Amino acid sequence: MSNMELNADGMVGQATNAQVKMQGMRIPLNRAEKNTEYTVEKVSGKDETKKHLNDLGFVTGEKIMVTSALDGNIIVTVKGVKIAVGEDLAKRVTVIC
Repeated sequence: MSNMELNADGMVGQATNAQVKMQGMRIPLNRAEKNTEYTVEKVSGKDETKKHLNDLGFVTGEKIMVTSALDGNIIVTVKGVKIAVGEDLAKRVTVIC
C-alpha cells in the first residue's frame, strides 16, 4: 500500500503517518475528527434508536463528515444536509475512515 495521496491542489504528495494509520480504523462517531470523510459502518442500540438514526440518514455505507462539535453536540453533514446529534446518539454510530 502506498503512502501517496492527492493534496488540495490535485498534486500527488506524501500522506502523513497519522492519515495512513487512520485509514480503515473503526471508531464511534463521537470520536471522529472534524473535516474528515467517514463511512457509516454500523448503527447500534434499541430498535427505536436505530430507526431514528436511520431516518436522519445514518445508514450503512453512507458517507458523512463531522463539521463541528460543541459541548457534546456533533454537527454532521449527511447527504448534503447538516444534522446535529447529541453525544449519546453519536456513540451509537460506528464509522470507518
